Amino acid sequence: MDSRKYVLVGTGARVSMFFKALVSRYTQNSALVAMCDTSQTRMDWHNSQIKDRYDADPIPTYFASDFDEMLEAVDPHTVIVCTPDALHHEHIIRALDAGCDVITEKPLTTDAEKLRAIFDAIERSGRQVWVAFNYRFAPAYTKLRELIAEGVIGQPLNVDFSWLLDVYHGADYFRRWHREKAMSGGLLVQKATHHFDLVNWMCVVARYDNGVLLSYNLIAYAPCEGLRVAITGTRGRVELDIVERIEQAEEQQEGVNLGASKGAFDTNYLRVYPQFAPPYEVEILRGEGGHGGADPLMLQQIFAPDPPPDLLGRNATHIDGAASIMLGIAANRSIVTGQPVVIDDLFPLPRG
Repeated sequence: MDSRKYVLVGTGARVSMFFKALVSRYTQNSALVAMCDTSQTRMDWHNSQIKDRYDADPIPTYFASDFDEMLEAVDPHTVIVCTPDALHHEHIIRALDAGCDVITEKPLTTDAEKLRAIFDAIERSGRQVWVAFNYRFAPAYTKLRELIAEGVIGQPLNVDFSWLLDVYHGADYFRRWHREKAMSGGLLVQKATHHFDLVNWMCVVARYDNGVLLSYNLIAYAPCEGLRVAITGTRGRVELDIVERIEQAEEQQEGVNLGASKGAFDTNYLRVYPQFAPPYEVEILRGEGGHGGADPLMLQQIFAPDPPPDLLGRNATHIDGAASIMLGIAANRSIVTGQPVVIDDLFPLPRG
């Protein structure tokens, strides 16, 4: 069986999950054939890992200005985009026009104009784009999605969703390039794209045309990290409470990495409140690996030759990516204008 060829564009922190999977676990059917970045130092470091840690030959490196040259030289099947958010569209479009499929880090892009350009490129190229929404694969969120799909609470009517970033992780977003809205779309796009996607996916009402109401909070200065979501429907209510971690100040001082979720969640609590019946708790299997066990399962779907059936539709397309960022883009517009914003006035999302 011939290996599927991948290239990486952008070799910062977010690329590590894809890089490790391609050079270790999935080498039998997938090949990392090149990488592209603005920093030769970062690419050299990754090549040193390939040689020293995985005992393999280094791969070709290309500067960002030579992206098109790389595509022509190595002829990949798929381009994995991990560049700063506001640049995603450039590499997605150029990869599609070169005949490649694309896997992109979230968010898909940062504004409606760039989103339209991506959709146009997908239409003219006939290629595919997937967005790496890893949280869909976490056992806790999968179990919640199963309950809703099974009709346990009936038709969802109201979603109350709060996400907590602890004070250290929250502060990180204001230390690096993410703090510039022109580069990230702001937290309502860059971070909240995860959360809006979870709501869209779990409730199976991505456009909220049926009257479902969403109340959303993102707190970037909490003493713990996690979320609390409650979904009320025609037959009951379900509540999910997750603590990803509780970090202490001394860990920050010791240089512990307090960025994105690196392993299993500290606690999961899922309870169903049926109408006219006693409430009950639902067991959640403990997920091992990054983002509460999500990362290994998503990588398996992406890179394994015969992944398990995706019965819950966890693989996210460009349409899912668009639906999640447009909520944040519309919220940003509403903040500026002080008026309600109809998403279809900014970017009509496909129905069906």
